[in-house]
Amino acid sequence: TQPQSNALMQVWDYFKDRANEAEKAAFMKKLQQYEQNEVSLESVKKLLLKMSMTYKEDRLLQGYYFS
Repeated sequence: TQPQSNALMQVWDYFKDRANEAEKAAFMKKLQQYEQNEVSLESVKKLLLKMSMTYKEDRLLQGYYFS
């Protein structure tokens, strides 16, 4: 497990009940790739940022996580 996996999952909690199947699959795949050192933390955060914009999750967008 990578150090940021828990933080990524906490951000994912904002979307898990609203995300469609494709979004769920994309996130889980990216997270697994991150945990296996196949993709960067930034690539997973970019996916979550896109979802934050899609679902207008102002609390995340105005926070520091994506800064």
